Amino acid sequence: MNILIEDDHPRRTSVIESPVSAEEEKDVPTIYTEKVSSSHQETAVIPLNERRMLLLIQSLNTAEKKHRLYFKRPYHKGQVLTFSLQNTLPEDHVILFKFMTSNTNNGTERYFIRPSAGKIDSIHSTEIMLFLNQVPSEQERIKDKIMIRWAIIQRDSEIESHVHQLQESTRRKWIELLEEQWPNQFTIKMTKIKIDFL
Repeated sequence: MNILIEDDHPRRTSVIESPVSAEEEKDVPTIYTEKVSSSHQETAVIPLNERRMLLLIQSLNTAEKKHRLYFKRPYHKGQVLTFSLQNTLPEDHVILFKFMTSNTNNGTERYFIRPSAGKIDSIHSTEIMLFLNQVPSEQERIKDKIMIRWAIIQRDSEIESHVHQLQESTRRKWIELLEEQWPNQFTIKMTKIKIDFL
């Protein structure tokens, strides 16, 4: 799953994460074969299903990148940041996700996230909105973050069939419900996004 964050701050570039980055491209295996005659020369090609599996394995094994969202002055209640979650292999997997926030100040949530949980199925990406519910004071040191708990569900599996029968009203519990019924039979990951105030 990719997290796409657009940032128009002049000294920062957009953060676009992908299973294979430009630096990692050199680590993708090259298949060497015997040299064939120039009249019948062909290049070695990794079959599509093997390429997809390689991308998935690399995305699961890469070290977690540091994602950040930036609120810009003037801060106000209801201020919105928009970013997207993207299913990098929609033909092979369904992604379930759930957001959790780390900050409550005097029992009041500083942020609201919509949608706070869901599924990336037939569409390739889902737009997420982070709302500022409580403006921090000037002297407050902000160390807030949001966590995304997400699950990778293999297509054409019994688990995927069950996913499509889950009630929309229970979407905040989807991952936990599947975990109870099929423990250790699908991959669950956590991704952290830090929140800064400029």
